[in-house]
Amino acid sequence: MDRASSRPIARWTAAFALSGAVLVAGCSESGSEEPPKTPVASTASGAYLAGRHAARIKDSRAASDYFGQALSHQPANDRVLLRAFNAHVRSGRVAEASELAKKILSIDPDNAVANLVLIADATRREDYDEVNQRLEKLSSSSGVRLAQPVIAAWTTFGKTKNGAEAIKALGPLRLEPQFVNFYLVHSALIDDLAGNTASAVERYAELSKRQSLPSLRVVQLIASFQSRNGKKAEADKTIEDFLDINSDSATGEALLKKLRDDGKLDPVVPDARAGIAELFMNLSSAFQSSGRSDQALFFVRLADHIRPGDATTIYLLGTVLEDDDRHAAAVATFQRVPRDSIFSWAARKSVATNLIGLERDADAIKALDALATERPERWDAVALLGNLYRARSRFSEAVTAYDKAIERIKAPQKRHWNLYYVRGIALERSKQWPRAEADFLQALKLSPDQAYVLNYLAYSWIERGEHLGKAKDMLAKALRQRPNDGYIVDSVGWVDYRLGNFKDAVVHLERATELRPHDPTINDHLGDAYWRAGRKHEARVQWRRALSLKPEKDAIPAIKKKLADGMEPFKPIKAAPPTDPKK
Repeated sequence: MDRASSRPIARWTAAFALSGAVLVAGCSESGSEEPPKTPVASTASGAYLAGRHAARIKDSRAASDYFGQALSHQPANDRVLLRAFNAHVRSGRVAEASELAKKILSIDPDNAVANLVLIADATRREDYDEVNQRLEKLSSSSGVRLAQPVIAAWTTFGKTKNGAEAIKALGPLRLEPQFVNFYLVHSALIDDLAGNTASAVERYAELSKRQSLPSLRVVQLIASFQSRNGKKAEADKTIEDFLDINSDSATGEALLKKLRDDGKLDPVVPDARAGIAELFMNLSSAFQSSGRSDQALFFVRLADHIRPGDATTIYLLGTVLEDDDRHAAAVATFQRVPRDSIFSWAARKSVATNLIGLERDADAIKALDALATERPERWDAVALLGNLYRARSRFSEAVTAYDKAIERIKAPQKRHWNLYYVRGIALERSKQWPRAEADFLQALKLSPDQAYVLNYLAYSWIERGEHLGKAKDMLAKALRQRPNDGYIVDSVGWVDYRLGNFKDAVVHLERATELRPHDPTINDHLGDAYWRAGRKHEARVQWRRALSLKPEKDAIPAIKKKLADGMEPFKPIKAAPPTDPKK
């Protein structure tokens, strides 16, 4: 059984921590790709039902089309209006959503979501008088305590170019600890544009002190400011310090190369319009980091509407879609990232990742091979290729890919533990145990407390009858870290079973089936423990359940034999001599 945990790949790192709620409506979204033309429904009810189905399967482009059709049949239907509005926003049709937002506000003047959409649309047109009008209505909502002062500040700057007056509007954020980072970033950006260089230096310095691990976005903002103010060496060091901690960051490498090639970096936020877009990106990133994908998508769509073509916004949009398993939409979005952008490599790698999610393996392999050839010093694309093969149970090919990835690493660091872990899994599944064991031990050497490595190695030792006492200790350590992980609880129960402690085994394995009720191996294990504990009827119930859950093919004959004949007398496990990893 493959007990590997899934690992996130190439995720956007949130620049800020957000506390408190921001009021937005929840709705699913499909993506920005151009699908086949949506058929025209002949009736309002047909269009409405088709729209609901499209929303359920996260195809918001089709949902947008169908709800739009339904609304054309029933323009006075408030329910259809709201659904069409939400689908339009989440499919990227913010201009169309803006027209519906006006109708919504005629019914519900305090609707924060509709006001935010109209603020985004007015910002795109740089109509700051309208933004101010909308902002007055927005300020009554307790859910926008963060957005209101930042938008007010940028609107003031857009109208007056007075930095001090604009920053004064940010004042309420300075008083709330959870919003101080937002205050520092946006006040520094305004100072930068207003030419208040000394003040911007102080604000960026304070922001750096508050972040023990600065995000790439903050590094980009600070390095851009430094490079444009005659501090190229300081900008270089800012990026190098980031790469010292995040040495595998292709985007950080690209940022440093751009600085060294061009001598300076372009302003990240060149005007008030971009400042409001930056706020919406901040909010999207914060919601994304807290797992609230609908809200993250809402705000990044507004940012994309304000600054169409901005590479950072497009990349963030792609990661939001990817995180929500909207792979086709993510592919189309990442393909919009310009090749000369610092996000190009990461975006192309993410295209391959999402092609894997779509089971377009041939396309993914082609894309990863191209990336691996283009950058022979990088290991990440080759490792992704290994992940693809491992996911498809092509373990020998996975081993070959992982071998190439590890060859490209000059000196393994703690962060590389997962690469040895996944190669160990591929080696174990391709029956190369001595090498697999060595990889698991290397992973633990690099990062000793990884619960999944402890579990996989201990479980393998148990199955082989090796190092049983050490395996028990490792499982206890893993269980302390992840007490509600069904696979780890199963392993704890299974070692008790193998040692003849059937009563304890039943307790653990019953809990494991509660945590992982649809896992055939865990149900099979519980059946074995029931049988040894004298609960033979319950044992057969569990074995039948295990069969119904489609176990691996080589496990089926043994389960059927147990159902027919029961189990042979128990033989206490005898510890086998340990393997020699060097052989």
